[in-house]
Amino acid sequence: WVTEFAAFLKKSGKLNVPAWTDIVKTATFKELPPQSPDWYYVRTAALLRRVYLRQGVGTGALRKVYGGRKNMGSAPSHHRRASASVIRKALMGLEELKVIAKHPDG
Repeated sequence: WVTEFAAFLKKSGKLNVPAWTDIVKTATFKELPPQSPDWYYVRTAALLRRVYLRQGVGTGALRKVYGGRKNMGSAPSHHRRASASVIRKALMGLEELKVIAKHPDG
């Protein structure tokens, strides 16, 4: 479902993709930016699915979900959160499309 909706978003051309999507990393624990040119559409579709499954979820909780393990070398690994800016901009883009709306409590 996520890949099909991502293709729909790309085909419709209504989602505003930020200019920095080709150079940004999706989290601090990543070493490189995403290799797929359509990664922003896929992330936006995945966020929409995640919000649909759990209404009222915020940026902080989504950062935890999309976070991962940071390799600390010889020290033990630790969990790091994902980029809030990527998640925030994707959610704002979905709001502009009127696909989702802000929760009444915030």
